[in-house]
Amino acid sequence: MRNLLNEARDKAAEIIQDHRDTHKLIAEALLKYETLDSVQIKSLYETGKMPANSETEEDVHPLSFDEIKEKMNTTP
Repeated sequence: MRNLLNEARDKAAEIIQDHRDTHKLIAEALLKYETLDSVQIKSLYETGKMPANSETEEDVHPLSFDEIKEKMNTTP
């Protein structure tokens, strides 16, 4: 049993080490954008870059309560 656990730990450490650069990219993107969707994560993982159509910091702004209410009333 101990041998099985050691092998699993070693394999997990190897996977983490092999993808260290990708994890760092994702962590940096999370610090910048706070949230990432699956398309953005997949793009970072596969290309090392955010997708071209990603929202920039300027595009993202929190909505006020009144803005949310207005959107709810105008959306069919």
